[in-house]
This record gives sequence, structure tokens and C-alpha cells, in this order.
Amino acid sequence: MMRFIFSLFMLFFLSSSSVSFAYQGDYGDRFDDMVESMLFRDSAMETAEAIRDKLVSEAPEMDEIGLWRLLWTGDERSRCSAAMAIIDRIFPEGDPSRWEDISGFVLPQEIPRVLIALDGFYVALTCLAHMEDGMGLAGLLLELMADSPRGRYLYIVNPPEEMAPVIEKVASSVGLIGDWSPLRTWGHLPTASPVRGYISSNRALSEEMQFLDNWGTPRSNGPYCWDRVKGKIYRIKDPDDPFWIIGGK
Repeated sequence: MMRFIFSLFMLFFLSSSSVSFAYQGDYGDRFDDMVESMLFRDSAMETAEAIRDKLVSEAPEMDEIGLWRLLWTGDERSRCSAAMAIIDRIFPEGDPSRWEDISGFVLPQEIPRVLIALDGFYVALTCLAHMEDGMGLAGLLLELMADSPRGRYLYIVNPPEEMAPVIEKVASSVGLIGDWSPLRTWGHLPTASPVRGYISSNRALSEEMQFLDNWGTPRSNGPYCWDRVKGKIYRIKDPDDPFWIIGGK
């Protein structure tokens, strides 16, 4: 927990521009915006740890797949506690900006752990935005993810359709600097699903699918691919492979 607090402190107080969106207005306006954002962060820091700890403590003792299933059932409070437990357990030191350090699959379903963590992140934003005193923690989580350039692009600038208004609402409510409107929406929740079927690498490229490496983490190339539009994950197998199986339907 102390490492989580320290990472937030380093991110929000030693860095004046964790998000590289273009600033608007003259220097005076930008300075006022920065002061306002710093005041929000200072206030949010005072309550975020307690809210986070309480929500994590309320989550049932379950494995990762059990917590992931709770994200889609039950009341908002229980969904939020499951989401925060996933963030705490899967993201290294509970820091969403370190999503690329997550590896492995939940077996035997063969679901990428990084996508389970991403679902936890999105559900946490959604639920916290509706909770009393939860908006500050939502803002901190959002900026932590944005501290990763790839994370910002893949999951904030190009979020699932359901998340675009949530991200804008959180950013606006807590006074985050910059333009947080999506470039486009890309797919739907949940992001995680089991690996099923085979498709060729050419099809994956032509349909702008995201490749996953051997450990299920999004990379520029790999033996798996994630079709964000259809919400499916496939193995890559090219037609010149003697064991080629036509799939991906």
C-alpha cells in the first residue's frame, strides 16, 4: 500500500504533465488549470487510500476469474469492490500504468490476465463515478493509466463504447487538464474472453486486431490476436501451416 501511495505522489506531484494532451488557452489560463488540478489531486489523495482499502476489503475471497465474473452481476457496490480487488491483485502495485507488466492466462479458460485487469479498471471507473466520495479515486486511476503512453492511446483515447462518456465525465468532474474526449470508440465490455479458434495473421492485420504475445499481453506481434470489435480472442495460424484450421467465425 505504501508503494501505491508513493507512486501516486511521484506521479501527481513531481510530474506537472503526466498526460500529454494539448493545453488550451493562454499561459494564465493554463496556470490556473494546473493549480486547480493540483488542488484536486491533493484533496483526492486524502480520501483515495481509505476508499480503496475499504472496497478491496469488502471483496470476497475468490480467484481472479471469480472476481472477474462478479464485475457483471450484483449491485454497484459489490461490482466496485470486485473491480478494486482485481486492480489491487493483478496490476503490479495496484498501478494501472503498469499494465504491460501483466502476463499469463487464467486457466483452463485461457483468458488473458491483462484483459481481466482492464475490465476491472473500466468497471471501477464506472462504479466510482456514481459513489459518494468515489470520483477522486476514479480520477486518480484514470490519470495513472494515462501515464502509460500506450495505455492512454489504447484504452483511454480508444475506449470501449460504453466507457467514452464515463471517461469524459470523470475527467470533467475532477478537473483533469486537457481534452479527454475519445478519438474513436473501439469494441465493447467485457474486453476479456477465452481464446477460441484460429485466424491468419493477414486477416488480423487487415481487420486491425491487436496482437498478443505468448503471455497474453498486447504487443506489436504475437501468436494470439484480440478482435476488439467482436470481443473475441484467436490463435494465429497461417494457411501454409500443415495443421491450419479455418476458424475465427
